[in-house]
Amino acid sequence: MFFSNLRQDHAWQWQQILRYASLLLLSIGMAQLLNNRLELARFEALLLTGSLLSQAWVSGLLRAGLSTRAPKKPGLISYFSLAAFALLALLSLELLEPWIAQKFDRNYLFASPQEKWWFRLWFFGLTTGFLLDYLWLHQSNFRALWRWSSLLHTAYPLFALLPFAIFSEVSISQIFQCLALLTLLRSIWALNIALRNHLSDFNIKELKQLLSLSWPLIFLSLIGGYGLQIDGTIVLGFGGPLAFLIFQYGAREFPLSQLLAGGFSESQALNYKNSGAYQNWYASQKSILLLSFVPSILLMWTAPILFKLFFGSDFMASAEIFRLYLLLVIPRMLFPQTLLLAHGKNRALLTIGIIEWLLNIGLSLWWIQSFGIIGVAWATVIAFAIEKILLMAYTFHVHIPDFQLCLPKRSFYLGSISLILSYAATQIWSW
Repeated sequence: MFFSNLRQDHAWQWQQILRYASLLLLSIGMAQLLNNRLELARFEALLLTGSLLSQAWVSGLLRAGLSTRAPKKPGLISYFSLAAFALLALLSLELLEPWIAQKFDRNYLFASPQEKWWFRLWFFGLTTGFLLDYLWLHQSNFRALWRWSSLLHTAYPLFALLPFAIFSEVSISQIFQCLALLTLLRSIWALNIALRNHLSDFNIKELKQLLSLSWPLIFLSLIGGYGLQIDGTIVLGFGGPLAFLIFQYGAREFPLSQLLAGGFSESQALNYKNSGAYQNWYASQKSILLLSFVPSILLMWTAPILFKLFFGSDFMASAEIFRLYLLLVIPRMLFPQTLLLAHGKNRALLTIGIIEWLLNIGLSLWWIQSFGIIGVAWATVIAFAIEKILLMAYTFHVHIPDFQLCLPKRSFYLGSISLILSYAATQIWSW
């Protein structure tokens, strides 16, 4: 009965929340168990590298499938495209590694060839395994999406922290061995489902169609959609590994709002693709506003206490970064990109994403020298807000309907003002 009533947007949002929660638990566990802070910084740098290399390809390809002009049945096309993109990303890392070694340290990313191979296997399985979520979403198999996402994201931090229960001295290589085993099993499972159910879908015409829709979104994700990873790279280059570690632990959006918004946006675009209409937009967005603003205001006041409790006193400075990133909830609650994605306006998304990327990079490079790592956080907040303003302006320019009707204005304005005032009050209080 529960799964029969589980709506598509709820199932997808639940999957996104579980994914973030598993990564958060992994960060908490690593902060408590790995005493060598330089090694912890290196582990976070490897995760950042994997995220930079994978999320652009994965997000671009899977989001392209939400367009009304995409192939109706994803399968082997999507799996082999993801595999090809994963190999291309690993090749990019090979080409960049000499520069990284010169910029930081010869062994900053990989301490040994063995560790490097386990990272490659983890990355390949991570990238191709995303097809499972995509297939279940397209098939409206919300029961499988809910059940297996719960299992996978519960297992992820457990597998990563397993070496701490077995060995007295734990290396990063051992952690990636466990993670690689889990992600490769998921990748093999995805390939098996694609072969069993979608073998007839593989043809060159649909592959070209999918790639033509994907490339603007891939570049959008690569240069504009993942500002948090860009921020970390800048901090690492200017501040070194310890400043990077402090920044990474603080540079986290409020997970519930980020993931509810992401799941809502993608599921609504898929609704439009399948039926030509959005479903429960106003009511769902009003619920998301409530679930986002109220906890964000509470976290704004309690962040220092929570960071000390979960991560330790070494990360108290991260709480101030986190407070600033909570302001990203405000532009996150606007969804012009959903309307543009549903109508296939991918090149417009790319163009505005480039503007946001240039603004974010420019302000971060300028303000980190004037204000330190807090300046990088401010640059991200401002650049992301300007991006949403430009996206809204474009929806009005091309006369895409329903944007104003979909926005619960009173709830949005009340929540935004309350969050801004809370941030200002915490800054005055800290003085």
